[in-house]
Amino acid sequence: MTIPRLFSGIERCASTVVDALLPHIDGIHRSWKKLLKEKLHLDPPAVRALLGLNIEAQYKNLQSGDIEAFSEALEAQGKLLQRRGIPMDRTVAAFTLYVEACVPFLSLSPHQLLLDALIQMVSASQYFLVMGYSRQSEEHWNELEQRLIESEKRVRHYSVHLVSIYEQTARSIARDLHDDIGHNLLVLKLYLELINVDLKEGHREHVSQKLDEAVNLIGHAIDGVRRLAFNLGPAILEEAGFVPTLRRYGEQFAERTGIKTRFDIQLSVKLPSIFEVTLYRVMQGALSNVVEHSGAKNVRIGLHTRRGKQVIPIVTMSIEDDGKGFDLQKTLRYPNQAFGLMTMRQRVEMLGGKFRTESRSRSVGAEGPGTTIEVEIPVEAIETP
Repeated sequence: MTIPRLFSGIERCASTVVDALLPHIDGIHRSWKKLLKEKLHLDPPAVRALLGLNIEAQYKNLQSGDIEAFSEALEAQGKLLQRRGIPMDRTVAAFTLYVEACVPFLSLSPHQLLLDALIQMVSASQYFLVMGYSRQSEEHWNELEQRLIESEKRVRHYSVHLVSIYEQTARSIARDLHDDIGHNLLVLKLYLELINVDLKEGHREHVSQKLDEAVNLIGHAIDGVRRLAFNLGPAILEEAGFVPTLRRYGEQFAERTGIKTRFDIQLSVKLPSIFEVTLYRVMQGALSNVVEHSGAKNVRIGLHTRRGKQVIPIVTMSIEDDGKGFDLQKTLRYPNQAFGLMTMRQRVEMLGGKFRTESRSRSVGAEGPGTTIEVEIPVEAIETP
């Protein structure tokens, strides 16, 4: 660091001041502490932090005349005080009060130039402290700017993947409507036309069988509509209720995949709808990962309520499987692979909640969980309509 020419020769006067003041350092310290409390009205933590700037703390650097080390130490102190939230004007004022605390003891010395040397030393100290504040602010803004850039990249990446997911979902719904429900309705129309022809031609003996087949097709179509509705989620949550919808989705998941699904639900509060939708989507995403990647035989879903600090209710959800697990850190390094986890995390964190994933690679069937997803959301963390 280059020392400004303004402070050229500061090491000589600083060394002189140190030698003169050190014998009285305890008295100076007591007087300064009193002034900090009375004139700046600082709380005890702030007073303790500022007292660390006293001349004794810089004794070696000042006595040896190492002004470089002296300036670097004060700059580091300025950064620290900035991080602790102590305003810069209070720090500068504290050093002015330091002069006031030292003056009575300087009057005991026969050297009248000591006061000028003290003022010069304190001015240099204030300069280096302000530089520390400035550099800390600059570093802080640079860090925030970098975080903003990274956040923008994540948002862009997330948006691209979100559009992709929406398109995949739309194609999946269209395929189900066309191949399943649409096919059943088409065949049903054919049966009704045949029934109409039989009735006109008087072949009533054929009507009963075709009606049975038509009713069977209607049942299949209804099941298809319900399956799509459960996958879409929110409308069914309002109609059937949160917990019944979760259980029904779990039953359908078990029937479709052969993975045994067990629930442990002890929910003692009525959740706002946005919380229900978020937890429903988390369960959907987690179960999708289970069937696609884990090779699990069993999955357990827990939903509970507990009391947090200030008696705020916290809803917790856990999804635990006995699958093969995966390397979590490796997966998180590749956004394409971790998109599902990222989506779940963002949903939860938008409500002020916490999202945690634990997994360990192992052989399927080994004892203990393979992958566990845990969610905690304070119910009063946000305002809901």
